[in-house]
Amino acid sequence: MRIRAGVGALVGLLAASPVVAQDVPASLTLEQAIEIARGRNPAYLQSRNDQVQADWDVREAYGQWLPSASATSGVTWQGAGEQQFGTLTLGDLGFADLPSYYLSSYGLSVGMNLSLATLVGPSQAKASRGATEARIRLAESNLVSQVTSAYLDVLRQQEALRLAQQQLENSQFNLRLAQGRLEVGAATPIDVGQAEVQVGRAEVTVLQARNAIATGRMRLLQQLGVRVDQDVDLATTFELSEPTWTLDELLGMAMERNPTLDAARRS
Repeated sequence: MRIRAGVGALVGLLAASPVVAQDVPASLTLEQAIEIARGRNPAYLQSRNDQVQADWDVREAYGQWLPSASATSGVTWQGAGEQQFGTLTLGDLGFADLPSYYLSSYGLSVGMNLSLATLVGPSQAKASRGATEARIRLAESNLVSQVTSAYLDVLRQQEALRLAQQQLENSQFNLRLAQGRLEVGAATPIDVGQAEVQVGRAEVTVLQARNAIATGRMRLLQQLGVRVDQDVDLATTFELSEPTWTLDELLGMAMERNPTLDAARRS
């Protein structure tokens, strides 16, 4: 009975223990990877936070144009009694005692402080915000480039693994062929030994390719800002095509859209 109760409690704990959810889909496309990186990459999110500070700087610069106002008020109470002047009182001088009374005072002041720095402040804040936005676009462009490069690197490593496995199969076939020729006297033990060496080298190449895939996948997940111990399959495929751009078209697009150049112009 105790054993059954212990097993039941263990099963209950395992069932109640939380399961760590996967941060990325099991089949990951390049577009999904870039979108996840935009929302999870720490360095990119830090650069985006600068946008909030830049917006507040613009509001603060315009706020310097507003006038300042201040209001004051006061209340004083004087109780009834005799007022003394040296050794004489009001009664000695023929006056009655002073009654109690209240005194109140109010004040309102409005002012505006304008200077050259205050007048040009909004334009400078806007220019600074434009430079911040350019830096954010540059950070996003770098992020997209890094994620795409990491994604393509994993695909290259997967293709390298496929070729390495084909080479291993060919080496194993050559080894079996050499062993068969040795049995019929058409080959020497040296030929068999050389075939075995080729098989060993092919196996090492396959192992290196698998390690490269694991490393590349970890780097990709690191760029996304998620846990690196997740198993994902890359779903995007690419078709090779001949580019149709001319040099002048490429230079024109770079001069107009290059985020690094845009950030340098606004700095």
